[in-house]
Amino acid sequence: MSVALALMTLAAMQGAVPVSSDAMKSESRLALAAYADCLVARKGEAVRTMLSKPYDDRVSKESRGLNDDACPFATATTVFDQRLVRKLDGLQLRSVLYQALILRDPARVQTVASIPAADAFPIGRNWPGSPAMNYLRYIAGGRCTIDRDPEHARRLVQSPIRSAAEDDALATLAPTLTKCGWRGDERLMVRGAVAEIYYRATDARGAGNA
Repeated sequence: MSVALALMTLAAMQGAVPVSSDAMKSESRLALAAYADCLVARKGEAVRTMLSKPYDDRVSKESRGLNDDACPFATATTVFDQRLVRKLDGLQLRSVLYQALILRDPARVQTVASIPAADAFPIGRNWPGSPAMNYLRYIAGGRCTIDRDPEHARRLVQSPIRSAAEDDALATLAPTLTKCGWRGDERLMVRGAVAEIYYRATDARGAGNA
């Protein structure tokens, strides 16, 4: 389930908004992007330390400790229930945090000469259906997207959330996303996967660390 769809489903369960509302789904994405940017601003070192750990079920749960009620989950026009962001799983939170890191310095993706090898994305405890297994599929989808169309993958992660540039990049990438296994609303998660790969490729501390 994508980040936006997860938020919309949770909101609908609480009677906040209808799942079918595209406008509110877009608002939730903007609110989540602002929330993630606030977390990076307030807890930058803790965020980077968490993101550098081999991903598994323990890190997935531990990452929720980064949540901060001082960071509002809202846009200029809509205030969402703050409890909703605490319902995101570790991979969904990881996705929006890497997006926030790239959007703070979008020019860094232009310097990527090659993407890190698969073993640069370590995992911890792993079993079929585990968070670690889901993470490996997530990264594989991001690597596939970059391999097939690096130019538009760059444009996607450099574009503001809910912008014409993002729409154009997603539209151009549509055939690639299908070939790389992204389905429906999962396509919104591709931003996070591509952002993580590019961020690790350009990190001064090495491709294996956040």
